[in-house]
Amino acid sequence: MLSLIRVNFINLTKKSIPNLKSLTRLANFFIKEEKLKKVEVSIIFITNQKMKEINNQYRKIAKTTDILSFSLNDEITKPFAFDLLGDIYISLGQAQRQALVNKTTLVKELNLLIIHGFLHLLGYNHDNLKNKKIMFKKQEAILNEFTIKERSKEKGF
Repeated sequence: MLSLIRVNFINLTKKSIPNLKSLTRLANFFIKEEKLKKVEVSIIFITNQKMKEINNQYRKIAKTTDILSFSLNDEITKPFAFDLLGDIYISLGQAQRQALVNKTTLVKELNLLIIHGFLHLLGYNHDNLKNKKIMFKKQEAILNEFTIKERSKEKGF
């Protein structure tokens, strides 16, 4: 079966997205790891203000958040060439703040958020302790595997 993958990165901020090539590799890695075929997903970087507006509109929470995922993978989208998996909105400002707080790089924080968003699109949630453990364990495993793959590439393996 032909594997068609389309990952769209859309930057609606005035800031540049660091290491977009690595983020693209991560998105493609996730899709292949999950054995998804014919997938289209958009990863949209927005400002804190825009995230606050979207969060208020859809969740009735009038504050910014780091990520929101909107699944489009339903019966309506099946006739298209791609399964429209959905949209992942990432607040770039919030991601920068979290990177500072977590003493990590913005790229690592974005990696975490992208995997987190993908898992939400596939139906994972952290609405209770059991689900949180399952989702976060899977999130960590995927990130670790990707990091190992990236490091071996850098070393020429």
